Amino acid sequence: MKRFVWLLVAAVLLLSGCGNKEEKYTAYCEQGTASLSQQEYEQALEAFGKAADLLPDRPEAYQGRAEVYLAMAEAAEEGSEEQTSAYASALAEYEAAIQRDSGNAELYQKAIELCRQMGEEDKLLALLQSGAEATGDRTLKEALETERSRQAAAEVLSAMPYYGDISKCRMTADQAVLLGLLIAHGLQGDIEPFSGYSQPVDQVVFWNDPYTVQRYDGYYETDRSLMVLGDFSGEGLPYLYCFSSLADNSFEIYGWDEYGKPVRIIGEEAYNGRQEGYLFETENGKVKMCESGSSGADSHSRSVYTFLQGRVEESESYLEEYIYELGEWKIIENGEVNYYTEEEWANRDVEEPVEEEKTERNLPYRSFEEVVACACSPSEMIQYLNQYRAALTDGDASQGAYAAEHTEEERMAKDMYNIMMELDQMGTLSDISDPEMPWGLTLDYARLLDMNGDGMKELILVSQNDTSYTNAFLVQWADGQIQANWLGTGLDAAVSLVREKSSGEYALQMVEYQGPQQHTCTFADRTDSFSLGIGPGDESSQEEYDRLYAAYEANCARYEVIEDILNGDSQVEESLEELRAMMTGGN
Repeated sequence: MKRFVWLLVAAVLLLSGCGNKEEKYTAYCEQGTASLSQQEYEQALEAFGKAADLLPDRPEAYQGRAEVYLAMAEAAEEGSEEQTSAYASALAEYEAAIQRDSGNAELYQKAIELCRQMGEEDKLLALLQSGAEATGDRTLKEALETERSRQAAAEVLSAMPYYGDISKCRMTADQAVLLGLLIAHGLQGDIEPFSGYSQPVDQVVFWNDPYTVQRYDGYYETDRSLMVLGDFSGEGLPYLYCFSSLADNSFEIYGWDEYGKPVRIIGEEAYNGRQEGYLFETENGKVKMCESGSSGADSHSRSVYTFLQGRVEESESYLEEYIYELGEWKIIENGEVNYYTEEEWANRDVEEPVEEEKTERNLPYRSFEEVVACACSPSEMIQYLNQYRAALTDGDASQGAYAAEHTEEERMAKDMYNIMMELDQMGTLSDISDPEMPWGLTLDYARLLDMNGDGMKELILVSQNDTSYTNAFLVQWADGQIQANWLGTGLDAAVSLVREKSSGEYALQMVEYQGPQQHTCTFADRTDSFSLGIGPGDESSQEEYDRLYAAYEANCARYEVIEDILNGDSQVEESLEELRAMMTGGN
């Protein structure tokens, strides 16, 4: 009631021409505020405009007009030109008010918040700087330092392969450090490889190096040498997408656990058509994962996963499988189960896919496809994360996560270790393509020895199964890569470590005795292997046999036996332990 009386008096004063400018100014401002509360925006602008004309050096009328334009912007359609224009006008009015009351921290704060909402980063920083200097306000000073750090961090995000709205990124400095350390551990071989369709052989993986994955019909090589940081959920908290440079549909994604630590939440391996997964961008700028698989012609599945709050959850699911006991098809779609007879299944209405009209992408950041095309290496991602942390903390970008380049010996030890684990767990070696090499082998004996004095150790492996057949392997490092040689299979064969008398170099000797004139001896060292033998059915003359046997004895005479491996200790665990130490530089 009092407000109504005051407005009535103000109106009378205005109409009668009585009262001084101050009273008229106040009355116009009150009238503008009343019109704004009734959403009468044009009348409110007119009233505040008259007040500004009366006392152009006063800030209240300009602040009032700013609030009217803000209300108009909120009432307009989201993203429309009308809304954009109203926001711009509101900011201009706030700036006009600040010019007339430069010590008013509240005006600065309102203008700064509007700049942040509009994405006017340059103007925001300028207002923060002038506001902090003009008012001395502690809140503005702190906000200025925070904004400088945020904009420096945004520059880092702009330079790196980052998917999403950079202005909404809320990754902290500590989280950047944790992601960098995670990648460093991956490069150092401290993270177990992802397994999905079937369990790959236990192995040590350096993310930058190729490693072997088992699939249902053999093996393929992959790695984790490409990386993207992406706000897949649109919540401002990025996920780490690590994927292969060697194989399609081979990747893993790291999100965040309840304690704010990075954790692997999902992944995919190609498995040669049995299963595939991929990421795709939705119209609203979020990224989802689709996974489909098949266990044969009678079973197919498909799932879609949504990223949310650092985790991932299945948002769509479909499974169709034929139940032979019932002679029916079972369909489970998003938890709903239905059964179809073969006739119903054959005659079911199948909706023809309708090709959707492609809408123009209208998002303020690069598409997911564009970002993936600019993916960086793990080492580069560590550098970006260190720079991001330094930008937020005003620290040193050279400090933070670090992964040293692996030495040749460390790479060799990793490959040898993996070969031992594969032979032990899989009973074969994928590096050897000889079709005559048997499966189902065991790892019974191992030796690590520098056989030729070049400073790089060779690995001797011997398998001796229940059928008394012995298989021997010599694994060596040459030309920057591992080489596994199979000496062959021998019945009740003897395997010995021998040393050439003239050079002092070691070699591996495998001798199989099958009778007085039926035996084979194989030698292998770093450069060659050869066999001499007389077998059953050989029609060579006694003279020829004697010549061959003399050559065999001459070769045997070149070597002295150092160790009968099959009569020694297994040394499998000792060799694995030594290789583990070599992988970490002895630490």
